[in-house]
Amino acid sequence: MARIQQPHTPKRTARIAAVVLTVLISASSPITADAQAPIDLTQLGTTVARIAAPGGGGNKNIEIIRDGDKPPVGSISSARSYDTYLGSAVNRVDDWIGYVFIQDYTFTGVVFQEGREFADGGWFSSLTVQVRVNGVWTTVSGFASSPPYPNAADGQSFESYNLTFTALTGDGIRIYGDPGGTSNFISVGELEVFGTPPGPAVPVECGDANGDGTITAPDGLRILKNAVDPAAFCPPNRCDIDGIGGVTATDAFLALEASVGLPVSMQCPNVTGVVFAVDSGESLGALQLEVDFSSMPGDLVGNGANVSCQSLVNTATVVFNRSGKTLRMSFASTSGFTGPLQIAYCDLTQPTLVTAPAFSITVVDAVSITGFAAAPFVSANLF
Repeated sequence: MARIQQPHTPKRTARIAAVVLTVLISASSPITADAQAPIDLTQLGTTVARIAAPGGGGNKNIEIIRDGDKPPVGSISSARSYDTYLGSAVNRVDDWIGYVFIQDYTFTGVVFQEGREFADGGWFSSLTVQVRVNGVWTTVSGFASSPPYPNAADGQSFESYNLTFTALTGDGIRIYGDPGGTSNFISVGELEVFGTPPGPAVPVECGDANGDGTITAPDGLRILKNAVDPAAFCPPNRCDIDGIGGVTATDAFLALEASVGLPVSMQCPNVTGVVFAVDSGESLGALQLEVDFSSMPGDLVGNGANVSCQSLVNTATVVFNRSGKTLRMSFASTSGFTGPLQIAYCDLTQPTLVTAPAFSITVVDAVSITGFAAAPFVSANLF
C-alpha cells in the first residue's frame, strides 16, 4: 500500500502549534491498593514516543494508544493506530513508545496491541520493555511475550501481546526495539501498562544521591558526575553536602567518607525543586517553553532573569525569565541536543506539593538542528 509522507518546510523560526501538557502532582497520600495486585496505570502517565510528529497515514494523535479502542485482528484501519513512519529513506536503528509518570511505580507487565502492518513496516524486528530508573532507561530482565512476538511481519494487523518481565520500579515505561520493514517504523493500536503504587516514600537524606535509603560509593559517583558535568543533575537537597551552594567534588568526597562510616556534617539545603525534561527523541537546535504554575501551592525562587533556575544542557545558550506565575525559557544550540534529556531545574519555595495540577507546559516553538519544525514532549518532575 502506498504511504503518504507529509512534507516539511524548513524554516528557522517555524511556528508550531502549542503543545500543552498538564503535569499532575500527586497527593501526599499514595494511591491505596493491594501491593500484590497490579493495577492499570495507563491513564496516570504522559505519553512519550521517539517520533512525536509522524508523517504517514496513521492517526497523528498519540493519545489513540490509550483510548480503549481495540480493533479486531485483521482490521486495515490506519486511523485506529499510531505509527512512526517518516519516509522510505529513513534508516532508524531503534524506536520506542510508552509513558512517563510523576512518581515511581513498580511495573509488572504490558499489554501491547500492534497497529496496522504495511508492506514496508509497522512492527518491531526486535522487542523488549524498558523502565526509567533514576533517569536512565533500563532494559527489564525476564522478558517474555504471550503469544510469542514474531519480531517480523506476520501479515496480521492489530494482534495483541501480553508482555511480562521481572518487576522493576521507576517513573517511566516503554516498549523498545528495532523498527521493522524497509521504511523502519512501528505501529501501535493500544498500549496498556500495569504495576503497583510505591510503598512508603524513603525520606530525603543528605548524601543519598540515588535515593535508595543508604549512602554508598555509587552516591559519591553520582555527585562527582554532577560536579564535572551539570547535565548529570543531582538534587542539592541530596548532593550539596557541605551546603555552600552548587555540587562539587568536595561533596562527592564527603559522600565517600560517609559511605565508610566516617563522621560527616551533613549540611544539604532544605529545598526542593522541579526538573524539566525532553522525553521524546528529537535532536533539537532551539526550544522555547512557557510554564504556567499558577495552580502550584508553592512558588519558584527569584523573579525576572534572577529566577533560581539552571540549564542542564551544556551545549545550549539558555535564558530564563519569570513573570508572575509564568516561567519562560529559551534554548539555542548550534550543535544540538537530543532527548530524552533533562534540560533545566528550578528551586521551589515549598518543600511539599500536594495538589494538582501544578504545571502547564507549552512548547511555544521548537526546531531541529537542521531548522525543521519539531514537536517534542516536555515533562516536569519534582525532586
